[in-house]
Amino acid sequence: MSVGAIGITRFEMERGQQFRRHVHEEHQLAWVSRGVLMVEVGDRYWVLPPSLALWVPAGTWHATIAVHEAVMEGVYVEPAATDRWAEPTVVAMTPLARELLGYLGGTLRAAERGRAERVLLDVLEPVDGATIDLPMPSDDRARAVAQLVLGDPGGTPRSTSWAARSGRAHAPCSASSWPRPA
Repeated sequence: MSVGAIGITRFEMERGQQFRRHVHEEHQLAWVSRGVLMVEVGDRYWVLPPSLALWVPAGTWHATIAVHEAVMEGVYVEPAATDRWAEPTVVAMTPLARELLGYLGGTLRAAERGRAERVLLDVLEPVDGATIDLPMPSDDRARAVAQLVLGDPGGTPRSTSWAARSGRAHAPCSASSWPRPA
């Protein structure tokens, strides 16, 4: 990590690679500069392209998985530097925020670093409506299928395969017969 209130660590991730459930003493901004990242907090999941990041408050148990090959930028913020969000919060990764992270990844004097860190924390803004926050199903059968899909988010098994793998003898209907939006 860098010296200062914000540290940045880069992780090259293969499709399906994950960091199992863990916790940090620092706030984390989970962001991919390339690829797609899924973050799990409790029974909530967020799928994040490079235009979005998830603010994970210090002390929050979470897991991350690369949906496709990805470059995750682990951005860690000392709790004393900000108390912006107490809950996981999706934020926009604007071009300015991305450039600031690149700048902070370099060698800086303390005064330069301090200014850039303050600006970065100021430009992070929550995004409403651009994400879908889906809780895990409460029904055990639906939860089993959801866990199979999350285990291989890029896969395309047939509904009968999901049924068999989740412990059901057959699917009540095929995915192709489901209603489609107009």
